[in-house]
Amino acid sequence: MAGKTFAEKILGATVGSIVFRTPDLVLSHDNTSSIEDIFKKMKGEKPAHPESLVVVLDHNAPPTNAKLANDYQQIRKFAARNELKRFHDVGDGICHQLMSEHALPGMLIVGSDSHTCTAGAFNAFATGIDRTETAGIWKNGETWFRVPESLKITLTGMLPEGVYAKDVALYIIGMLGSDGADYLSIEYHGNGIKNLSIA
Repeated sequence: MAGKTFAEKILGATVGSIVFRTPDLVLSHDNTSSIEDIFKKMKGEKPAHPESLVVVLDHNAPPTNAKLANDYQQIRKFAARNELKRFHDVGDGICHQLMSEHALPGMLIVGSDSHTCTAGAFNAFATGIDRTETAGIWKNGETWFRVPESLKITLTGMLPEGVYAKDVALYIIGMLGSDGADYLSIEYHGNGIKNLSIA
């Protein structure tokens, strides 16, 4: 009998199953004001799990026009009203780097950004979702997942001087194609992993 994949362990079900789960962390950034607007249309008042929200003002910092400035003010008010402990204002850093302060091994992380999956570097299950799904999680506290198949990539040996983790990532993307791992959970194995920096 084969062991479970990482995705099966985190989501607690076999590949292909549809499950409803409560994420440990829900990331949003400058799009938080749009998510709040959707949340209000859903008749949402207070997020179901405000302790799980990670909100970062970073993509348009500092704001370059009045609309963005107003969005930032709306987000700050939302964070204050809901007493968000994981709110990061302008200057705190980039959302995906700040995840290193919040992500832990074994967590289930979602975010309203396609690069949310980079939090997988912390041995977490992390995936991007859209704004409407994010608002739905704020309201209901959970969302659905289809347990993905896994793609095992084995890295061995040492990187030559001047070659970095990003070079390895770009090489793998070149082999798989930009959509070659869509709806797959990538599991990295091998002794080459210890030589990769997440910095």
